[in-house]
Amino acid sequence: MKTPSDASWTIRKLFGIRGLGQPLIQYRIGNGAGTFLWYTPSTLKPDSLREDYVVWVPHPSGHYSVAFAWEALRIRRPNPPWAAIVWSKQMVPRWAFVLWMAVQTKLCTKDRLANWGMQVDDKCVLCNNARETHHHLFFQCPFSSMVWQQVLVRTLVPGIPNTLVDIVDWLVQYGTSKVFKNLVLHSTLAAAVYGIWIERNTRVFQGLSKQVDVASLNVVNSIRDFLCSRRRVKNSTLNRALGDKWRLPDSIFSPM
Repeated sequence: MKTPSDASWTIRKLFGIRGLGQPLIQYRIGNGAGTFLWYTPSTLKPDSLREDYVVWVPHPSGHYSVAFAWEALRIRRPNPPWAAIVWSKQMVPRWAFVLWMAVQTKLCTKDRLANWGMQVDDKCVLCNNARETHHHLFFQCPFSSMVWQQVLVRTLVPGIPNTLVDIVDWLVQYGTSKVFKNLVLHSTLAAAVYGIWIERNTRVFQGLSKQVDVASLNVVNSIRDFLCSRRRVKNSTLNRALGDKWRLPDSIFSPM
């Protein structure tokens, strides 16, 4: 069957990958009533006691499974060094998704829209000075830079860079272990990127804006709410200092 000329993008893509799935499907001949050998690939082992049936080869049971289909068809690549920072199981999913897009420069910033041929004013809506790019938004824009600095001071970690690419590289070198200080750092970055992107979208699509202090406080409060959900955090001097800085309750710490 040819791809319909009026098919949607999704349908065209599905038709395009049919060849990848064909080797993973086998027709098993039973009594032969439902098999046509001139176009049905099959294993020629008739079994007259049962009807013809289809087998999904990747699954041990022969039944189709989305998970097994994904594993069989996907192209495997090594995880990038920053994967553990973005895709922590403890991270808020919407923060992680926007950070993931930002790290790969895949958010729909105005410079990308212009490169796609769209007629847009590519000026940054946060500062009204520079061209809106990923590099500018995170965190070279005066507005986003001030938000980042006001949030960052609560991490108690000096020497963190001020551009997204450098911050991610720095965090990879700093360590990706699941200790509380790393959770604070990773969530601070993810929440700040998410908060700035939401502020940008609110200005673009709703014409509403917040002052730097209000935007910063929103990010701080969202991180604090997230950290308050932690339990059995190691009761160390550093973790207690972080708890004081973020005004976290004693209940998140393990007993002495």
